[in-house]
Amino acid sequence: MYKAIKNITKEMNFLSLSGYVLVACFGLVNFALLARYFAPQDFAKWVIFISSGTLVEMIIKGIMSNALIRFLSGSDHQEKPVLIGSGIVIGLLSSLSITCLLVLCYTLFKDSIDAVGYGAFFAYYPYLIWLNFSWNTAIIIFRAKLRFDHILTIKVLNSVSFFVVLILHYFYFNWTLEQLIWSYLLINLGVSLFCIVKGWSGIQYIFKAQKKSIATLFNFGKHSVFTSLGANLLRNSDTIIISLSPLGTTAVALYSIPLKIVQFMQIPLISFTVTAFPKMSKASIQQNTSKLHTIFHQYTGGLSFLFILIVGLLFTFTEPLIQLISGDQYLNQQLLDVDVVILTKILIAYGLLLPTEKMTGIALDSVNKPQKNALKVGIMLVSNIVGDLIAVFVFQSLILVAVATILFTLIGFILGVHYLKSDIQISWSHLVSGGLSVFKKIGIMMTTLKPVKPSYKDEK
Repeated sequence: MYKAIKNITKEMNFLSLSGYVLVACFGLVNFALLARYFAPQDFAKWVIFISSGTLVEMIIKGIMSNALIRFLSGSDHQEKPVLIGSGIVIGLLSSLSITCLLVLCYTLFKDSIDAVGYGAFFAYYPYLIWLNFSWNTAIIIFRAKLRFDHILTIKVLNSVSFFVVLILHYFYFNWTLEQLIWSYLLINLGVSLFCIVKGWSGIQYIFKAQKKSIATLFNFGKHSVFTSLGANLLRNSDTIIISLSPLGTTAVALYSIPLKIVQFMQIPLISFTVTAFPKMSKASIQQNTSKLHTIFHQYTGGLSFLFILIVGLLFTFTEPLIQLISGDQYLNQQLLDVDVVILTKILIAYGLLLPTEKMTGIALDSVNKPQKNALKVGIMLVSNIVGDLIAVFVFQSLILVAVATILFTLIGFILGVHYLKSDIQISWSHLVSGGLSVFKKIGIMMTTLKPVKPSYKDEK
């Protein structure tokens, strides 16, 4: 049994999933502590700070992340330092541009920005862009190298540190929102310094950057950034539009509860797609169509079966989950005449469409068609924004905002299958057989006593 468990813990998908599960668990606890401590208005400011910050982060990472992962996964040892240095140059220039834009906007429109609850974001996020740059870059590099053990270390260090700070805040210090944000900034600085000292950040390769590599990465990244930005807006546009609507910041706080459950639901999807992307990219670069087809159907089929189980469990335990996260503050108060249980179940239901929608996007990037993926996400985003605007400004209904989420995901599902058919002919029977083969492999891994080699190579 010990050797069987050891086999599983060496597998890259397990390491990736472990990282996301641990981060999500700490994130859920942190979220619950914040929801219980702060009044809805201050809690909404924190939600806006994090969600808007994630959006900005996606712009920076979108330009360099997928491009760097795709080309690093198929490169040799001589090319890797050049690609990493070139990616860092792109990231630094992107960070500088966004920092200047945020500072300028807050200088010119400070009163208006503060009035709608975005003051904390514009005031503090320009610092965070630079403080988390090194550890974010390290994660991108390790994703390409399939070093999910190192990614796990970085994520746990960051999440556990903030958890400790929140415990101290909740029980002893009773900090203001601004003081809590400063502690968050310092934690990110500490994790980045750790990555720099370990040589993980890639900053040592910055002078190896070459114009040709910068151009190659940027040409891919200019499409990928719209995909990343659009995907993040899909997750956060609901919060942004609700915050600007007549429903106000109380609605933001209320809607954030089911969103947190949905984010937790997506952990397996995110963790497995980050392992699928470099594998599929490598198969595409090597023109191994058969392997590309197999990887896609195994991951998509396996995730689809898994999500049927997850959605069923979340439907069964929706109310206890809400109470676990936020207590009775949102469950029994009927804020804004919204039944938060029904709202949450609607958002959970769209999880059935997520595996195929997400994997088609990953596949399009893998076969060097980021423009198609960007178009797919763009159409989804427009559909969601139109639906949200109608829901909150015409009907003033959070329920209809959740319904719009299902509709735009269905659109992405259909478009993804359509755009991918010239490169991967999706077979529904192969999705079933591929998914079953994944669970069969897991069963063999759990029962065999034969040691397995680590799923990654130790690359300096």
